Amino acid sequence: RKDLDTQTTMAFQAYANNDLIDVDETDNVNDLKKKLKSDDRQGTMRYQGAMEAAAEAGVQISKENTFWFTTEDIKYLEDDASRLMRYIGDCTAVLCYNDQTAATVLKILTSYGKKVPEDISVVSIDDASQATTCTPQLTTVAHPKKIMGTVLAQSLFRMIDGEKHEATYKFTPE
Repeated sequence: RKDLDTQTTMAFQAYANNDLIDVDETDNVNDLKKKLKSDDRQGTMRYQGAMEAAAEAGVQISKENTFWFTTEDIKYLEDDASRLMRYIGDCTAVLCYNDQTAATVLKILTSYGKKVPEDISVVSIDDASQATTCTPQLTTVAHPKKIMGTVLAQSLFRMIDGEKHEATYKFTPE
C-alpha cells in the first residue's frame, strides 16, 4: 500500500505540473475567465499529466476505469454511484480531478462499504478546505496558490497596459 501511495502521489505531482493556464492569446477578461474555468482543458491536461506519470512509473491505468464528468455534473455523481462503482471495479486507487470530486467519491466508497485507505486509496489535487474536513482526510497535492495569484495579477496588469509578454507558466506543486 505504501508503494502504491507513493506512485499515486508522484502521478498527481506530474498531474499538477501539467496544470497550465495560457493567457498569451487572451484579448479580454472574459476570454481569461473562460480559460480559467474550462473543465475540458484543465481536466484534459491533468489527465494527460497523470497518465504520463503513471507510464513513467510503470503503472498501467485502464481507460475502461476512467470516469469523465463536468463540474456542473458533480451534484449528480451520488445519484450515479453504481455506475461509478462499476468503473472503479477492483481498482486499488482513485485519482480525482479535484478535492470536491474526491470528497464525493470518498462518500460513495464509504457507502459501498469500502475502507479508505485500507481497501482503496483516494488522491486528489487542490488542497482545498474539503481535504481536511473529510473522514478520513484526503491525500491531496497543493497548488502554490499565492504564487499563482501573484503571477496572474502581474499578467493581468501587463494585459491592461497593452503589453505582449510570455504568459505560460508551469508551477511546481507544494
